Amino acid sequence: ITNLSISDLLYIVSRVIPVTVTNVTGRWVFGPKVCFVSAMAASVSAIANVNIVAALTIYRLSLLLFPLRSALLFKRTAKFICYTLWIYSSTIALRSFFRKTDAVFVPLISTCIVQYHYSGVENI
Repeated sequence: ITNLSISDLLYIVSRVIPVTVTNVTGRWVFGPKVCFVSAMAASVSAIANVNIVAALTIYRLSLLLFPLRSALLFKRTAKFICYTLWIYSSTIALRSFFRKTDAVFVPLISTCIVQYHYSGVENI
């Protein structure tokens, strides 16, 4: 549950605060670097949130299927799984540093998104 709250806090800092300022001022005032960091932090937060909820679901299923065995390995395994999920989420989102990506401000939704450039793929 702590990991979900950390993920939600990261989302609030990276999305809600910049969107609020953007809606008050009527334009993006933070610059292109903050736009890119905001988009990346929101990606990490979203991926981590989905993965942590999936891990909690799998854990609850294992408690139902194996009630005695699951409780014994919980603390050690839970820490390992949470660290692994955060590392996985970060590497998935941070792969943008090594690819051709741009952070683009979308005025309609008042936020920045990551735009990937793929070679050989046509837009529909």
